[in-house]
Amino acid sequence: GVFSAFVSPDSGLPTLLNELRKTRETLLLNVYEISNPLIEKTLEKLLSKGVDVKILVEGNPVGGISVEEKRMLQNLWEKGAKIYVMTQPMNGYRRYGFNHAKYAVMDNKTLVVGSANWDETGFPGNNSKGNREWIIGIKNQTLAYYFTKVFFDDCNPGRSDVVTLNEFCGEETFANASFFTQQHGFQEKTFETFCVETNATVTPVLSPDTSREIITNLIGSAREKIYIEQLYMYLKWGDRINPVIPPLVNASMRGVDVRVILNFNPEYDNTRNIETKNYLEEQGVKVRLISPSELNLVDIHTKGMIVDNKSVLISSINWNEQSINKNREAGVVVINHDLAEYYAKVFLHDWRTHLEKKEKGLQGYKNQVFILTLFLIVSILIIRDWRQRG
Repeated sequence: GVFSAFVSPDSGLPTLLNELRKTRETLLLNVYEISNPLIEKTLEKLLSKGVDVKILVEGNPVGGISVEEKRMLQNLWEKGAKIYVMTQPMNGYRRYGFNHAKYAVMDNKTLVVGSANWDETGFPGNNSKGNREWIIGIKNQTLAYYFTKVFFDDCNPGRSDVVTLNEFCGEETFANASFFTQQHGFQEKTFETFCVETNATVTPVLSPDTSREIITNLIGSAREKIYIEQLYMYLKWGDRINPVIPPLVNASMRGVDVRVILNFNPEYDNTRNIETKNYLEEQGVKVRLISPSELNLVDIHTKGMIVDNKSVLISSINWNEQSINKNREAGVVVINHDLAEYYAKVFLHDWRTHLEKKEKGLQGYKNQVFILTLFLIVSILIIRDWRQRG
């Protein structure tokens, strides 16, 4: 197949828009949240060319659907897109806690899947701050067919938990909604998109169906190294330990170099990530809680793992019980050295940049202590000298 490996904020938006612009006939999009105006403009152009666009979104995201998203969806609906919302029915069964997947299928032949919502932090524009996200585009009809089937199974208006946008919004209109103001700041483009036509083994990963088994088996297969970059990882599922944790500890005990990056945003409650870090470090696993501001990011929002620089998990799956057991989540495991190495370079960049900033901060602190000590010694000498003169 043909692969496009890319990450946000570096090359996320231009690569996604480029993939979208190639669409000629059909676009299926399942995404937790969507509110990026540049993506909206590209979808408008596809609709004007007669592309059949179907979109499924989550109706009850944490914090609710933003006004910007409702405005965008209504606009696309009016221009011909078929838009559906997964929500809690008044009387009936909701299949998933959240529809948290983020994937698109173009022309029944290309899949784009990853950790990023289709908003302005998942896919930031030029000179805008965004999240660290891992995404991949794969041109392969068999894989596209698989995800097409998943899309239509989930986006089935015959099910009580799927409604049309009109049914969801009722009489409300959002035509005059203001756009979300993106955080501005110079964004280094360290990682360009890596495009390659190659042979690779690709395994779809779905929650709640297969993710737990695939993730734990992938960890169990490690011989040399495991790199994990996650928004968060819970130590406990209720009163039980997270089933992903013991295989990580076992890998470390058998000599595998296990490294974990977890998001540490001072604006959030970081208790769970701190708890996980303390536990894993006691078991010999290297863990870094990285403040996204150190990397000039909004958040570390990735949900990925690299094993032995030959396998890479790219997904929407947070490592908690909700995401693995209850949500609809989507991702892929790609077995290919060159592709895994691309994401490993991104991981190591984030790992090392944090360390360099920490060391620089420590050096600055040492310099301050030295200057203060010198000042005190000089002050004491001057006072002594002054007293002796007196």
